[in-house]
Amino acid sequence: EHIEDLVEKAIDRKMVIGFNTKALKISERLVELLSDERVMPTSYFNVSVDAGTTESYNRVHGARMNSNLYRRVLFGVNNLSDYCRKLDISASYLIMKGNNSEEEIKAFAGDFRAAGCNLIRFAFPQPPRGKKEIEITAAECSKYRERLAPLIKQLDKKHCRVILADSTWDAFDKPRT
Repeated sequence: EHIEDLVEKAIDRKMVIGFNTKALKISERLVELLSDERVMPTSYFNVSVDAGTTESYNRVHGARMNSNLYRRVLFGVNNLSDYCRKLDISASYLIMKGNNSEEEIKAFAGDFRAAGCNLIRFAFPQPPRGKKEIEITAAECSKYRERLAPLIKQLDKKHCRVILADSTWDAFDKPRT
């Protein structure tokens, strides 16, 4: 509840600000603070979306089916990009069993590119520390990667990079630091 105060202190102390969030609520004060000319140039705002439609967003995040959270997140990102010129704004998408159609991948990339993101990152989830179980297996990741990598490469543009992180770094099921 005190995020705006924390951001204000970070700006006052010339610190880099970084967010990794679902961005369901972006206050007017937070937008004002992040648009401050004193924001450090390497500051960033990454939104975890994992969907390309309202319906799949609700399904992936366990929200009520009549919620319009996808559009709310998209509006927030658009608002940030309009006012916060110094921020790197990116959107992340974990590819899973219920959200890996080509249509959804295209919709997500198109929506968040139009909203002002300069990086769109697709990846696969890793098992939580200490657990072997995950919603998607390494074999399924490999199958999805093979099918989706050409599409994601095609979506990549100079003004808004679109990457499949695991195809470059092969981070699935590896030790993390």
